[in-house]
Amino acid sequence: MSKILMTDLGHDPDDAIALSYLIEHDWIPDHIILSPGFPLQVEIAVGICDAYGVQPKFGFFTSKSLTDNANYNPAKHKVFIGKTQKTTCLLDDKVTSIIGHEALIIGPAKNIGGKLKCSKMVFQGGYSPNSIKPLEKFKNIKAMQSFNPSGAKNDFNMLLTSKEIDVKMYVGKNVCHGYTKSDLKQIWEPNQQKAKSFWDTLDDTKAMHDVLAARCMLEHSAFEWEQAKPVWFKNKMSTCQTEDTIFTLIGLR
Repeated sequence: MSKILMTDLGHDPDDAIALSYLIEHDWIPDHIILSPGFPLQVEIAVGICDAYGVQPKFGFFTSKSLTDNANYNPAKHKVFIGKTQKTTCLLDDKVTSIIGHEALIIGPAKNIGGKLKCSKMVFQGGYSPNSIKPLEKFKNIKAMQSFNPSGAKNDFNMLLTSKEIDVKMYVGKNVCHGYTKSDLKQIWEPNQQKAKSFWDTLDDTKAMHDVLAARCMLEHSAFEWEQAKPVWFKNKMSTCQTEDTIFTLIGLR
């Protein structure tokens, strides 16, 4: 069963932690698609996977050629950068479909709208005003901006309406913003040396949005969901009820 991970790894640290979490829980991606695909992003992904001894295929979608790292700073991710190189594939407009059994999207879904075909998609993004335990900063707020959907809005909309994805699950910010490294430490910490050293640089209050999405992929029954789909209110997001197989996270059990 093919597994697809799309990530903007190398920016917010929780993408790297999410990849480590997935590998250590035997959800090993067959394909990692990097957004937008800076060369150093690829090196970071390769470094993490090499540290664990796994060898997914790497690719990236972009509307422009990324031949250098002029606009990219790896910051704390330097621990993963090494000399190892892997062949990457530019997944351009000639690629008409990406097929997998499961797909986890933890970054802007640039250029994959209308191309992804899978049984189950978990997307980190969106917002539900119906959270069981709303964070104080989100109380009585009906709609909020959400980074990943807004980062590739047309693609997000195509994924949302796609008939080629059987089940769609959205992990919104009013739940994931309350899930921190401190919470994650209660059940897991990285075992791999490089991943653990990276983990140790992060404050206990660091939000783990993408790791929560990874957990939802692996154990969705451990969470509370509503059968509701993301909707736009201008440039903000909320939800509305649906009869489709679309679910939005509203809490942890």
